[in-house]
Amino acid sequence: GASVEMLCPAGNYSAAGATKCEPCPAGEFTDAVGQGSCTSASAGYSVDSSGSGAQTACGAGTYSAGAGATTCIDCPAGSFQALSGQSSCSLADAGSFVGAAGASAQTLCPAGSYSSMGATECNECGASTYASEAGSTVCALVDAGFHVSSAGASSARSASCSSGSSAAAAPSPPSQSEWRLSSAHGEVTQHGVPGKRHPPFTHNK
Repeated sequence: GASVEMLCPAGNYSAAGATKCEPCPAGEFTDAVGQGSCTSASAGYSVDSSGSGAQTACGAGTYSAGAGATTCIDCPAGSFQALSGQSSCSLADAGSFVGAAGASAQTLCPAGSYSSMGATECNECGASTYASEAGSTVCALVDAGFHVSSAGASSARSASCSSGSSAAAAPSPPSQSEWRLSSAHGEVTQHGVPGKRHPPFTHNK
């Protein structure tokens, strides 16, 4: 006798003339009954097992780049993804970092350090430089009259020079034109600063 056609359930399919339903393979799904083929998982989604009636969005911190994914991939260190169902990750902004894979957020570099885009860690400001704010992309050189003696400084003002010392660059040796001779007093001076006393010049007659 004639048999009754049966609809394939969700997660399964059959071609024309089939004697049974087949489960959709991993990476594909059907979300309705009576389907003749399966649908590949969309980018940003995955189907991790056969016979699935739905695809699953990749969670925050993960992604799938193309259709038909069987699993989502962790965002690599230096990048992050705050949303679900995404096909890519975002590089950490300059001034921030992401130190581990699978991150859903980036972290600002603390004061005294800096970073460029896509950083996995922050770099300490070197000696003679500082960064006073979190999230810095560069370190600033200290002003004349201040100093920073160690790396990772967040302030030059807190490291001002002590009384009687100077952090300004040493002056270059004076040129010959900067010296002037006072024949009246027999003194060599530099910009009005007394120097060693010399005998007065005399002219032979």
